[in-house]
Amino acid sequence: MICKNRLLAGIVALFGYDIIDPQPGSSYGNGVTHQSLKTVTRRLKMRNMRNITTFVVVLLALVVAVPAASADIISNSATFGPREVAFSGLTRDLQKFDPTLGVLEKVTLTLNASAYAGTISWDNEATIASDVDLGIGAELTATSMANLVVVALPLQEGSASVAADNDGAADFIGTDAFAVTGGSGSDSDFDETILPADLLAFTGPGTFQVEISSQANTYLASNGGFGPIDPVPGMTDGSVMVTYEYSTPEPTTMVLLAVGGMGVLARKRRKA
Repeated sequence: MICKNRLLAGIVALFGYDIIDPQPGSSYGNGVTHQSLKTVTRRLKMRNMRNITTFVVVLLALVVAVPAASADIISNSATFGPREVAFSGLTRDLQKFDPTLGVLEKVTLTLNASAYAGTISWDNEATIASDVDLGIGAELTATSMANLVVVALPLQEGSASVAADNDGAADFIGTDAFAVTGGSGSDSDFDETILPADLLAFTGPGTFQVEISSQANTYLASNGGFGPIDPVPGMTDGSVMVTYEYSTPEPTTMVLLAVGGMGVLARKRRKA
């Protein structure tokens, strides 16, 4: 009990009272008695609790209202083509992530590609009519460091109902044949990484290389017919793009951390 009174007397002393020795029945200076000390201490405790509660509520409200960090996105891209569909060894340089912008969290590599100016023909050699879907285009692959690989399959497509074989020859003409000769197709694909080692590889000054290759791609689907196709690949073009998702601390968050730190220090000083 005596230890408790000494502690309470010390708390009251912090608020301007001249406390000598918190003993029951004693006078502590400035007209403070043991009984009045208990009353003042009780009031101070209640007031401090209200202040602390208000501070905590305001702090929590700010934490909820303000995100811990802002999420930002930056990207860099390069184009290629027009080129004939079949090619390999084509490279494009893309910018690495600047670490002064913030903390890198994710890297995404995207390939966008188009195919056009190709033709594909089909001749039905079956004795029954058939619906047919035809496509001619390209299969493009882009690879970069960290084993990011993306594949796009742009196709010029068409469909038709084709008669049964009526000439006994695969000449790709007549009512038993169909050809896709115009239009264009597009496709895209992406790959991403959040692995720390990969993020580090994409961070820093300079650039990194993306290697692009392409080969002809065809598509055929029929519901009963069969026969040969005659594909003539066309042209392709597109772009590769790297996207960096990163975070930066909000100024308000830093203020909240500073306020919280000041509160902790003040508490330690009072205890000391």
